[in-house]
This record gives sequence, structure tokens and C-alpha cells, in this order.
Amino acid sequence: MRHVHLKGILFVLAFVAGICMGVNQAGAASAHEIDLKARKTLDDLYSKSPAAKALGDKAVGILVFPSVVKGGVYCGWTVW
Repeated sequence: MRHVHLKGILFVLAFVAGICMGVNQAGAASAHEIDLKARKTLDDLYSKSPAAKALGDKAVGILVFPSVVKGGVYCGWTVW
């Protein structure tokens, strides 16, 4: 039982440490930089796919992700 309690405490400490090391706001891009990257991404897409351009012309709105970073989290343990 003591072993399970220790795992719980370690999990909470690791979780809190992860939250404390969150996103650095000073390193965030400005609105202008984000707009430039989004426009470049759309221009690249439209130059590669005329169908995307035709669909974009008809769209009410477009959600653009200029850069996508792959990531994941895995947590798991067994309680006996």
C-alpha cells in the first residue's frame, strides 16, 4: 500500500512540475508574425492545389495552422 501511495505522490509532483514549465509567453509570436505565416501557408497550398484555391474562394472562413508540432503524452500504471 505504501508503494502505491508513493507512486501517487510522484505522479502529482511530476504533473505540477510539467505545468510550471509551461509555455514561455516571452517566446510567443506577435499577431503580425502569425498572420504572415498563415498567409504564406495558404499561398503555398493554393499554388500546389487549384482545387483548394477554388474551395477557399467559396469558404466563409478558413482555419490555418502554419506549423504543426507532433506531440503526445502517455501515463499509466498498475495497482496490485
